[in-house]
Amino acid sequence: MSTITRNLSTEVGFSSMQILSIVTFWLGLALLSTLSAVLYGMHEQLDMNSYRIFDLSFFYFTPACLWILLTPWICRLVHWFPISSQAWRKSLWQHLLLALALAPLTRFGALFLDFSIKYIVGMTSQSPLLIVADVYLVGLASLPKDVFNYFLVVGIYTLWRQQRVPSAPPQTQLSIRQGHQYLKLNLAEIYWVQAAGNYALIFTADRSYRTRQTLKQLETELGPAGFERVHRSLLVNAQQVESLSHWRSGEYLIQMKNKKRLTSSRTYLSNVKKIKVV
Repeated sequence: MSTITRNLSTEVGFSSMQILSIVTFWLGLALLSTLSAVLYGMHEQLDMNSYRIFDLSFFYFTPACLWILLTPWICRLVHWFPISSQAWRKSLWQHLLLALALAPLTRFGALFLDFSIKYIVGMTSQSPLLIVADVYLVGLASLPKDVFNYFLVVGIYTLWRQQRVPSAPPQTQLSIRQGHQYLKLNLAEIYWVQAAGNYALIFTADRSYRTRQTLKQLETELGPAGFERVHRSLLVNAQQVESLSHWRSGEYLIQMKNKKRLTSSRTYLSNVKKIKVV
């Protein structure tokens, strides 16, 4: 592996063992492809002599070597254009364009390298450029495979990055602005949150706080902590729910532990059913 590629591999967080895994992966695929081609030739009763097997191995191992060198660079592209849950469509389009640009360079580069080596060692006397020009249809037919390889690298590396990210500790407090100061509320002390125009009112056992955050923003922030949207204007802390009683079709009366009663709407019935009353 070149010094540039090795340095880049270190930059995107690869250890020596992971670099070895990349090499083993691509060479392993090349070996399996070669064996499959040989077995297919034997099944079709073709003359699979040592020269032909050697020729087939060039066809599969040359692209594999290129992909070993390209993999760290593709991983770097994932750093520049990460596939996140917020903008995954845009990222996929960006990577599709990159894959379509890279695929012909990879495929025809591999063909040229393949026939150049054969030309140097005397396996062919024809110019590599002429041979590539003659077999360009083979190269075009193989482009989807290179696009697939690109997304295979993107997918595996994205999953690997997600596994490496340590899970964040559970949120226990909510920071809200009160005048010129920020106040931290313990989530366990919050009973419910109610929409109030462009603001939201946060209710605890003995008082309420107004915040400029919208109910939608608070739902996103507090949802993982056990808060459920039960109405278009209500977000309740499931841990502070004392009882649920069916009121009318799809609607429930929600009794909080501070004896206040709230009403859910049918639109959020599925969320109400998630609340487990202890």
